[in-house]
Amino acid sequence: VETPHKYYPQLFAKFTKFSAMLTPYILRIGQIQVLRQLIGLTLHSLAKFESKQLVTAVSTLNSALVFEMGEKEKKKNSEAESLGPGDSLFEISPYLASCGLTEPDFQVYSTFKELPILPQL
Repeated sequence: VETPHKYYPQLFAKFTKFSAMLTPYILRIGQIQVLRQLIGLTLHSLAKFESKQLVTAVSTLNSALVFEMGEKEKKKNSEAESLGPGDSLFEISPYLASCGLTEPDFQVYSTFKELPILPQL
């Protein structure tokens, strides 16, 4: 930018207006993330207190599946098994969630718009 003293004040004024509109939404998302982390930590501590062996077994199984996925990613040319890691993760995810072993910051949620033709079927 050749003349920053002319360019930056205009840019800052536009950003201030835009950030004022976004601030409540960003704060709400942050509050929800903190609540989800708190719920996860509470679930984990209660599950460890009530049934330490179950939490340890689920945690070990999760670590083994993640390690297996890493090994398969390195090999890439190996043949698919009858029960892949994706299926195993699908089956173990409720146990991980109930033990509080999930990390809500790294979860990916996808939404889609309803197809207009779907109700007609």
